This record gives sequence, structure tokens and C-alpha cells, in this order.
Amino acid sequence: MIELAQHFARPALLWLALPVLALTAYDLLRRWGDRPVRRVLAAIVRTAGMLALVAALADPRWRRHEDVAHVVFVVDRSSSVPDVALAQALAEVERLRAALPSGVRTGLVLFDGEVELAVLPGAPWQVPSPLRDVSLHRPVDGSDIDAAIAIALSLVPDGEGGEIVLLSDGRRSSSAASLDARAMAEARSVPIDTVVVDPARNDPAVLAVTLDEAQARPGATASGKVELIGGDVAQRGTLTVTVGDKVAHTQVVEIPAGESIEVPFTHAIDPLASAGTRPVEATLTLEQAGDVDPGNNRGATSLVVGPPPKVRVVVGEEADGGAIARALRAERMDVELVKASELQPAQAELEDIDLVVLANAPAQAIAGERGLSDAFMGNLTRWVDGGGGLIVLGGPMAYDMGGYGDTPLEKILPVKIDPVEQEIESAASILIILDRSGSMSAMAGWSKTKMELADEGAVASIRLLRPFDQVGVMSVTEEVRWEVNMQALADGGDIERKVLRIRADGGGIFVYTSLEAAHAAMRKVDTPLRHVILFSDAADSEEKVDGIPFGLGEGDTSEALARRMRDEGITTSVIGIGSEEDVDTQFLKDLAKAGGGRFYLTADASKLRSLFVQETERLVDSSLKEVPFRPIPLARHRALEGIDYQRAPHLKGYQQLEARPTAEIVMAAAEGHPLLVTWRYGLGHVIAWASDAGPRWSDEWLTWPGYGTHWTQLARFAQRSGAGSDTAIEVAVDGAQALVRVARRDGNGMTIDDGCLRARIVDGDDRR
Repeated sequence: MIELAQHFARPALLWLALPVLALTAYDLLRRWGDRPVRRVLAAIVRTAGMLALVAALADPRWRRHEDVAHVVFVVDRSSSVPDVALAQALAEVERLRAALPSGVRTGLVLFDGEVELAVLPGAPWQVPSPLRDVSLHRPVDGSDIDAAIAIALSLVPDGEGGEIVLLSDGRRSSSAASLDARAMAEARSVPIDTVVVDPARNDPAVLAVTLDEAQARPGATASGKVELIGGDVAQRGTLTVTVGDKVAHTQVVEIPAGESIEVPFTHAIDPLASAGTRPVEATLTLEQAGDVDPGNNRGATSLVVGPPPKVRVVVGEEADGGAIARALRAERMDVELVKASELQPAQAELEDIDLVVLANAPAQAIAGERGLSDAFMGNLTRWVDGGGGLIVLGGPMAYDMGGYGDTPLEKILPVKIDPVEQEIESAASILIILDRSGSMSAMAGWSKTKMELADEGAVASIRLLRPFDQVGVMSVTEEVRWEVNMQALADGGDIERKVLRIRADGGGIFVYTSLEAAHAAMRKVDTPLRHVILFSDAADSEEKVDGIPFGLGEGDTSEALARRMRDEGITTSVIGIGSEEDVDTQFLKDLAKAGGGRFYLTADASKLRSLFVQETERLVDSSLKEVPFRPIPLARHRALEGIDYQRAPHLKGYQQLEARPTAEIVMAAAEGHPLLVTWRYGLGHVIAWASDAGPRWSDEWLTWPGYGTHWTQLARFAQRSGAGSDTAIEVAVDGAQALVRVARRDGNGMTIDDGCLRARIVDGDDRR
């Protein structure tokens, strides 16, 4: 028989009816003599309306009650339930079955970390004997209660009355199912009655052995915990954890009486380990004699070791990713190195890849070479969303410099990408003139000449330029020698090598001759910004006037030429080495003023590099920072464990990045700028590294013993996991609104969407 019963979802709100009635009574008594009939009718109408509002707030509902036709018993047989307690639970099931009316169909579901349908409702009642047999079914640590309830609920047909009786120790050590079975039972008006199986213990026991991830790769570190519970009195013992045939952890433990404790453990998997399943066993050996139940001193689970991870390193140039590829191969990772411009269509497919590393890989075409294809970036975004791992390294062809803005890459990165304008609107042409006169051969300190320090300053300036900028370098004595013709910054390494080979010889620098050559060259380029940087000795700058090596005379002056160049949009700055008292200091100042640029003067040649950098940063809107620094860890992170960064060499530069609000800044560079930033995108880990992994900024790191550890640990953290939760939830808050995004992954790590999700949102007061 079916009956309908009314109830309220929030009955506590019905108490609001009391003040409503009190106010009504007060109003009637206060003005009873003033038209009592009309006032009474008005009061009744107002009161009825307010009471209706209170009732609506209390959320009235109708529930259908049916005669119970199905009862499903759900019994916990996990290792946390001793044999004696399991027998008691089965006896309780038999007692409850005997009390049921005839015609009620009963079923039985057994569960631990897995669920077994033992008896179908209506089928002959034959309980498996024994309920758990180590030779047939090894008890699994953990109790997946939600999955068991979901199976039991499926045994109750729609439209027929049912009830679920749960017999469990109440622990939920496995992750909850994606479908909230309890909420589903409530929606179908199928009650769940719980009988807690909590046997008295008079000796300590191993309750559970759990792993943070049930699968791991060769060379990775598996971690987990052992849960112990005390007996009648406090005890002391030794806990030993083995993985396969290796001892992973041994610890003396103090177990309080009647309380549970958790003991964490880790195990480094051999990089040469073969794929397969390894038993993980925990054994508790008590120091005191008289162990009542030695059988409960052991617990176990399984670790699945997968094949070596497959890594695809995509680079701008081979030098950008060669070192990190070698470091990962040394840890037995399967690494493929490919240039962005040479990516084949098949390499845009990532289903069998566990980690992608972008090492200074441009998203746009640079110097005539292709960048990352749209197909690759689109697949990469979907692949990361489905659980793939991504590490992005900095460099002059990465992030904003590499055109990542307005591409699929932008939305998956944990850092913001400022869009770079089109090359025609933002490109710059920089021409550097270096004084190669004999005075530059003088030593500046103990190891380098002034010329060598000037060369390094010019290289530092060039490194700040973007791939689409143009650069030229000339060295001058009495004549001009082009070291680098004006060209786009395609092969920065080749340009740098040429500049660093410049050596001093000959007499003083002929200023007018050098500016004349610069003028002719710069008139042939059409970038919006055209600028000349002249480096000269403040005590030996010759040819101030055209054709007159020394002194002054009549003719075209260097200042006049610089002024004409400025009128044509070609500006000139001057870096002088010397002092204010030197004979040519004022001339160089006037030259910079006439050229519309700036003047810098130093007597310390070791400061030349910073002056070149300062002038270039002023001209070019570049995110590159050419400054030595030692990385600073800001937060504890498992990918950085065991690495002493205080002893690490300096990195020589980085890209200035801005982390997104929901990302985690793990390490900082100079001036507190983010260096290592990570977040989850969908089911995948994404790491942004503002420096590089190659010779440009990390040359001193290449010989540091921590280099390989740093990159392999980051790779293992980011790589696609073959286990763990198959559901990820992201919450984005925008003002008073919250957008909840749920991503689910199948066995192959790819995103699935079957449309069968239910959500329950609970606030801080446990209100739904």
C-alpha cells in the first residue's frame, strides 16, 4: 500500500510562526475597539500570508511511503574488521532477516576496497562460506562504503519499497565514488539504517595500509601510511613495511591505549624496475609477550609499477632542451627531443605521452621557421585537461616573447601572458658600436681586459632583444669593421660568439666614421625604433669632425650628424669609460644629447654590462631579465624535497612572469618575481619555469649535482598519473558567483563525459 506523508526539509524555521502570532495578538489587543470586525479580518489575512511565507521557507515536501518489499544487507569485510566481528555482523544479519515479514526479498552485498554481490534479492539465501578466504579473496584495505551503497540501491527497483541495512566499522579509507549514493538513496526515499561494527580490542592491530597513489613509475617515490589502533593498554612495537622483497620502512612505534595512529612511509622505486604488481605489507611486532591475536598484526595492499614514462621535449633550438633530455634519460625515462619547427602531424598526437616539456619553443613563426602548430597546441590543451603533464621553460622564444598570447597555450598556463603586438608595430633595431682602440687592451681587475668586459656588455644587451628585433655590431679604430651585419635575431648564439671574439688593436676610435657607417646601415631598416649605442674611451675619442683625426676644425661634426640622424628617427646613446675629468667626456655628453639618447659614464669596467643592460631595457619592452640570482623556495613542495637550493649555483636570467590568482608560487627569482609556478588544469599538472634549462641562463647549473634531481623530481610530479582520483573539481570565484568545473578521466587518462553526475554542495555549517 502506498501512502503520502508531508514533512518539512527545514522544520526549525517553523519556530518563526511564534513571533508572527505574538505580533498579531498584540496588534488586535492594542486597538480592539477600532472597527473590530474589519481589523480582525485584516489581521487574519496578514497572519495567514506571513504563516504561508514561514511554511514556504521551511520547504514542505511530500514523501511516498511504501510497504518495504526489498531489504539489502551491506556488510563490511575489510581488514579493519576482525574475523570475530565479521561473524557477529553475519549473526546480526540472520537475526534481522528472521524478524522480517514474509514476502520481503533480501539481498547481501559484501565490500572492502571492492564490492561483491553475494545474494540477489529473492534468490535463495546462500551466504558465501567463509566470507573471506585468504586463498580465494585476500582482504583489501579500505572500505568503499559509497560504492557498496550504490550497488545495493540498484537492487531496489524503482516504484517498489526498499531499505538498506549497512553493517560497517564506519571508516571510509578509500576515496568516495563520484556518484553520491547516499544522496541518491534519499532522493528515492530508500532509507539507510547503519549498524556499527566496532568490536572491543584488547591488543594493538594493523587497521589499514594505504597508498597515496596505487600506481607509480620506475624511479618514482611511492608514499603511503599505515593505520594502527591500540588495545586495552599502551604498547610499544616495531612496524616494518615491505614493498615486494625490499624493506621500505622500519620504525619503533608507541601505540596509545584505545587510540589510532598513522605512520607514513615512502619507498623509492628502482629506475630499472620492471612493470608489474608489488605487494605492500605492514607487520607490527610487539615488544611485550602475550599477543592475543597475532593475525591482526599484518596488513597489505598492492602497488602497480607501470612502464617508464614517455616524455616529449619540444625545443626552439636543440641546445634549449638537450641537457634536460639527458637528465631525464639518466633516470630511465623514454625521452624524445624534437624542434618546434620540425614537429610532424603524428607528433601532435599525445595519447601515449606522459609528459610534454616546452623548452623555449615558440608558438609563432620566428626568423622564417615554423612555431608550434595549431593542431599540436589544441591537442596539448585537451591532453592536459585529461591528465597529461606539462612543463614550460622560459627563454627569448617562450611565453609572451614566443607569442603564447591568444593561443590555446595561454589558458592552460599558471601564469598570465601579456599579448605582444605585431612585429611591424613593436620591432626594434639596435646597432652597437664598440671602441676597439689600443686603450681597450688594458686590464680591468685581474682576469679580463676592458675590451672583454665591453664585449660581454654588448652580449647582455643582445640577449634582451626579442626574436623579431634586429641587431648589428661594429668595432671601430681608424676604420669600421662589421662584426655582425644588421640582421634579425635568429641565431643568437652565433651572434654572441662573434661579439665575444672582438679584441683591441690599433689607435683611437674615429667617432664620425663610425656614426656615418651606422647612419647608412640604419636608413635601410624600417622598424619603428632605430637606436645606436656607442661605447667609447672618454680619454681617447677621435675624429670629432669629419676627416680631422685630432682636435677641431671646419667641417661636419659628429654632433651635427647625430642630430640629423635623430631627425630621421635614429637615436644615439653613449656609454663612456673614464672619469668626468677626461678630455673627451664633455664631447661624449654633447653627442648623446644631440642624438636624443642618454649618456652613461663609469671608471669601473666591471659595470659596463649593467650599463648596456640598463640602456637596452629602457628601449625594448622585454620580459627578459639578465641578472644573476639564486632561486628561493617559498613553499614546501614534494617535487623539491631533498634539494639544497642554498648551495645551488646562480641562474643568470629569467623571464618576468605574473602568476594567476589560483596558482601556487613555489620558488622566486630576483626581486621576488615568480620562478616556479604550478597549478592543476583539469586533471593535469602544469609547471611554469621562468628561467631555462640550457646554457643561456643555466650554464652553471649544468654541472651542479642537483640539476638532474631538480628536473627529474619536477617531471615525476607533473607527469600523467596512471592512478589516483579519476575526478577533479575546479572552483572559480567571480564576485558572488562560483563556477564549479568537474573533469573525469577514464582508464587511459582521457576526459570522459557521460552526463551522469550529481552534485551536493555543503556550506561551512554542513548545510546543503
